[in-house]
Amino acid sequence: MRKEISKFLSAFGQWTGKYNELIKLAFVIVAAFWVLFEYKGKQEEARVERTIGYINQSTKDDLLKAEISMTKFLTNKATVEKLNSLPEGDKKAYADFMVQIVENSLMTEVWQTYNFYKSLAICVNANLCEAATACIRFRRDLDIFIENFGPYFERYRSEHHDDALKPIRTLLAGKSCTSSSEREEAMDLGTVPQWMTVIIALGAGGVAIWSICSQRSIARKRAAVDVFIKTEMDEKMIVAYDCFHAGLNEMKKAKNIEEFCKSDPSRPHYLAIRKYLNIHELIAVGIKENVLDETVCYEYWADTLTNGYSDAKPVIDYVRNRPKNKYTYSELEALNLGWLERKNKAAG
Repeated sequence: MRKEISKFLSAFGQWTGKYNELIKLAFVIVAAFWVLFEYKGKQEEARVERTIGYINQSTKDDLLKAEISMTKFLTNKATVEKLNSLPEGDKKAYADFMVQIVENSLMTEVWQTYNFYKSLAICVNANLCEAATACIRFRRDLDIFIENFGPYFERYRSEHHDDALKPIRTLLAGKSCTSSSEREEAMDLGTVPQWMTVIIALGAGGVAIWSICSQRSIARKRAAVDVFIKTEMDEKMIVAYDCFHAGLNEMKKAKNIEEFCKSDPSRPHYLAIRKYLNIHELIAVGIKENVLDETVCYEYWADTLTNGYSDAKPVIDYVRNRPKNKYTYSELEALNLGWLERKNKAAG
């Protein structure tokens, strides 16, 4: 037995000596692939993190108040009656009316919202933010914003020779926002090595890829744990949770959901519910984009999300029944349905 082992080690030493340069080349290629995958992975993670930063920023009180002000003004009775009185198909009359609305009533809110969307668009167009996540969260909002206030910015363009909406249109024209099919993830790997070298490196390359996938899985689990640690330890998150449930209690006391969402006394409670629903939506987007590990999220957050969705359903329905808002909280709805089905199966 010892002789056989000795012979094997001797033969292996001779083989490695004979093909020493080729083996070195194979390991260099494997290392290059490793570095490339790591580099691409870190770039993607950084883009997603920046995009999530914009999603978080969109839930801040100032932007929410601007959105509510614009929606409330555009849907009030006087505005709707004026719109209905415009000649059908008269684009100029419509444009003049929308310009008048912005200049007389919504100038601050429109420019505040525009500056946020422009910053997001520039980030995506420069490949510093992740396009698919941005489109999932903001495409519908951007379409509505351009449809409502595009005439004002066209007038601004003609007067100031500044196409203010160009970055936003560039974002919306991108593949991630226009393609309805599942997006293809392509990676530019540079010059392809010789096939013989690839075959030699295939085994080691498989191990490297497995290791990268394992690291990313661990990173997703860690990201999910970090999110939920924040929900338990961060003072603002705890306050947001308490305000969410306080808002639900006030909602149950209201005569109807429209009164609860629109009346001044209950508006802070309405905004508190929206704010915590946005956290649920953010987690749903993170799971869909493989930023957060679904198993970890389900084990810790399933009851909180499904119960919160059920309790806040009247607010969700109210928001989605507003003009052009039917896709609001769509990722949250899909995740809620999936988790309810998963809970039912587990219960037998």
